[in-house]
Amino acid sequence: GRAIALMRAAIEGAVAAAIPDAGVIAATLSGGLDSSAVLGFAASAASRITAYTHVPLPGTADPSDRWEADDGPYAEQFARHLGVRWEPVVHDGYADPLSASVEMARRSWHPAFNPTGAVWLLDIVARAEALGASTILTGTTGNGAFSRNRRGLLRELASSGQWSPVLRHARQRACDGEARPYLRTFKEALPRRAASLIDRSRGRGGDVDALSLLPVRQESLSDAALDSLRALGSATQGDRGDRDEWIEFATLDVARFDGLQAMTSMQWRDPLSDHEVVSTALRLPDAVWLAGGRDRGLAREVLRGVVPDSIRLRSRLGAQAADVAAWMVGGESAYRDMIDRFRASPSVAEFLDIDRLEAAIGPAMSDPEAASDWQDIYGRGFAFGAYAVWYEDEILTTPA
Repeated sequence: GRAIALMRAAIEGAVAAAIPDAGVIAATLSGGLDSSAVLGFAASAASRITAYTHVPLPGTADPSDRWEADDGPYAEQFARHLGVRWEPVVHDGYADPLSASVEMARRSWHPAFNPTGAVWLLDIVARAEALGASTILTGTTGNGAFSRNRRGLLRELASSGQWSPVLRHARQRACDGEARPYLRTFKEALPRRAASLIDRSRGRGGDVDALSLLPVRQESLSDAALDSLRALGSATQGDRGDRDEWIEFATLDVARFDGLQAMTSMQWRDPLSDHEVVSTALRLPDAVWLAGGRDRGLAREVLRGVVPDSIRLRSRLGAQAADVAAWMVGGESAYRDMIDRFRASPSVAEFLDIDRLEAAIGPAMSDPEAASDWQDIYGRGFAFGAYAVWYEDEILTTPA
């Protein structure tokens, strides 16, 4: 109970410090724990807040049993509960991840590390600017130091002999109707090497190195660049396999990856990255993160009474660009044109594998089952190159 109270107090203080004394406030809102936490604790300023949620095009299917395509119903319910004005943001086809990456570069002098996210983030920024907002509230970094998941955590607890929270977690998974809850929990509690051996014995691959998937020329990158890309891959995939990796992620300056603050004159504030929130998280014992026997249990207990249980206890995740395949229909020509610009660039070939990027252009871009992964790998590569081309064309050629 004390750990929950400490974290709650830290977040309440961070949110209060992030709210300006006057003026209109914008907020990004999904149907998940992190942005809901920020908005829930900002309820005292509800009359000044407009929350924006990206919702998919009609008819977009859920990506899987674990992921839901549409966060809109959750977000709208919560906004109405708080008395916050709410607006859905629907991608209307006037922009795509590649053009959004170029716009992100122009506005922030920073590459877009999440090209699909850039599409709706730029839309939200434009709406907030038109509204005259002085501040945008977000919960981008919550899973680093507030809603830490069980990945690696069960292994940490088991290795230190703390089996009680592990067993409670297995029982809760059984109560939630999850298939083979005890077997899954046991496997997640095994040392990483043992779990990898089991996967290999069943013909499954082990952990994938996120960096190896990116179409970059690793041999030409500096050690610092490689470290940044590895950190980006870890942050993107949420692969925090042990406590050291989680601490590295929790203390990571995520701002250097998104460029959000730089792309607008408004203040972009994420209370979940506040120093007090992060330092509180780092002081807490491992077992508390599975409070109530649930994954992300600490966050769920902190938000008891703050957000509705339909969000607080939600087990499925929101896929905030589930309709990206529909955005890409007929869009191959823009990517081929960008390849021509890459080949003419004096710098792009130094760090990107242009041939691999060109070969990736094709049906996978608009395949509902492959488009999201395509953007995470190749779309991100195009965004890197688009930033370099923009910098060469607009900055290096502009007289001082």
